[in-house]
Amino acid sequence: MIVGLLFSALTHGAQFVALSHLPAATANLALNLSGIVVARLGMASLAERPASRQWAGHADYAPG
Repeated sequence: MIVGLLFSALTHGAQFVALSHLPAATANLALNLSGIVVARLGMASLAERPASRQWAGHADYAPG
């Protein structure tokens, strides 16, 4: 849970930094892709396998 809170704080903080250096659309895309990055990290480090329904949710959410 602590890691989740830290990651959430990190991504939100990074979004504000990115907004000062990148166009809003690019910063938003990077934030939207963070869920896919977390899923991939979970697969690599914890051997988790997200369900098809979870991947479908990522595919629906990530493009914005």
